[in-house]
Amino acid sequence: MDMDKFLGKWEVIGTENMEEMLKSFDMEEEKRKIYNMKFVMEYKKDGDNWEYTVDMPQGVKKSFKFRIGEPHDSTTLDGRPILSCIKIENGKFVELHKDKADPQLNAEMTREIVNDELVVTATVNGISSITRHRRL
Repeated sequence: MDMDKFLGKWEVIGTENMEEMLKSFDMEEEKRKIYNMKFVMEYKKDGDNWEYTVDMPQGVKKSFKFRIGEPHDSTTLDGRPILSCIKIENGKFVELHKDKADPQLNAEMTREIVNDELVVTATVNGISSITRHRRL
């Protein structure tokens, strides 16, 4: 499956149900703001090593490095430690993130290209949100 279609920069153009999902696990308002910002995300690949970088409007950058199918330690955008594993299923990135402190905050994410948009669906506690990105 050719996953190179994800490579490049993507800008958030909209979200659906994000606030409701974040409120479902009592995330503080200040931390919720992080997830509601219009940021730019860039995918890069070097052999089997993938990286995506989130560039936030206030100048903060956060990079996530991974290899397909290999569990790795990471953190969320708001700094919570997680164990992540990213797989490929039917041309999509499917991510499982296990919160190291609170299993109720475990998340599943799917990243897929739909009609030239990067669509990210995140599910926590049975509540899903969608973030749409356009290629820059």
